[in-house]
Amino acid sequence: MKNTILSIVAVFSTAGYTMAEEAAVANPVTLTGEIKTTIAETAADSDKYGATTTFGLDVGVTGIAFGGLEFAVGSDDKLALDEWHIGANVGLATVSYGDQGNNWVGAEGEQTIANPAMGDSLKVALGDASVALGFTDTSADITDVSNVQATYTMGVADYSLTGAVDYNMDTETTILGASLGGVDLGIATASGAFTYGLDSEAWGYEGVVATGGLTAYLNGDNVEALQNVGGGYDLTIADGLDVGADVAYNLNDETFTPSVSAAFSF
Repeated sequence: MKNTILSIVAVFSTAGYTMAEEAAVANPVTLTGEIKTTIAETAADSDKYGATTTFGLDVGVTGIAFGGLEFAVGSDDKLALDEWHIGANVGLATVSYGDQGNNWVGAEGEQTIANPAMGDSLKVALGDASVALGFTDTSADITDVSNVQATYTMGVADYSLTGAVDYNMDTETTILGASLGGVDLGIATASGAFTYGLDSEAWGYEGVVATGGLTAYLNGDNVEALQNVGGGYDLTIADGLDVGADVAYNLNDETFTPSVSAAFSF
């Protein structure tokens, strides 16, 4: 099974290279980044608020290679590497490796949709399709694949529809995901996401409406059809400087979870 999956990734990479008509020409190095501070309730005590600061840095040579680092500073004031990745454009395909998050659908609050984790991974993207292999512990065994995630995005009328699948190699369970975006409501746009576990039969959904800098959402799952409502507002103060405020309300616990943030990007 592992050899079969690795072969699929190899086919993706080879296909992208074969489809290329000529090699990419080196371009100047680009450097972008973001510094963001978020103040929210602490996990240990909901009556206290703590600040978390993240530093994101992306370096790329357009058409050839790219890489990125993201650091986080928590309540202990220690700087730690949160995510990282390196990659290259191989013809029409993009190949990347690192601790780069999962290859999945998303929404706004994401309290109820399944969000299967992925550690260090090898990801191959070709056009609107992508496949990612997650590894259990690359320092111990590079062939020990923990899960496989694949996504495909296509345009349907004026909408964007994405399908996703996650297969866990250890538990042999499968989760399906789908998201829809770009639904024009006139004064606002709507989007949504849905996930379903084929083995657990657990499902979750979220609907999102956005207009200007204002976003609102509601979500639920097979246990509670209506579980959370929330929203946020983002405002650009100056070029590269944004502030935001978010709040979520759990209908079961009747609790509010507010947060504020400020971000500078360059």
